[in-house]
Amino acid sequence: MLKISLNLGSAGEIAIIQTAFLGKGAKSEIKGWAQYHNHAVSSKVFSKLDHIVFNMLLTWAKRRHSNKGVWWTIRRYWHIVGTRKYVFSTENQKLEMFSDVKIVRHRLAKLDKNPFIDKDYFEKWKVRKYYRKKNITY
Repeated sequence: MLKISLNLGSAGEIAIIQTAFLGKGAKSEIKGWAQYHNHAVSSKVFSKLDHIVFNMLLTWAKRRHSNKGVWWTIRRYWHIVGTRKYVFSTENQKLEMFSDVKIVRHRLAKLDKNPFIDKDYFEKWKVRKYYRKKNITY
């Protein structure tokens, strides 16, 4: 189970954000957890987790800038990246989102095929499996 926690103090928040969230910390945790669960029917779960992370970061930003408005904090930390709005990012890095991970559906082998008779079918199956694994990026 993925444990999401925000422990950001009041001193040096920008440096902490860049190292903890935009660095290899949460980025690799989010990506690894999502890659591990990408075979399941998980698009709703991924969007829910994106929502939870957004709310946690927004709570932190509101606490960090208590004298500013919500829209000021959103404009400061969340930007438009490509076609996505509200991406927690800096100029050159962005926080990975769970819903960015491609969900891979598994295909079942045909039951009427025999591995000793229909060798062409199973050779194509091996090639497909190889390229499917190769397309998953870590």
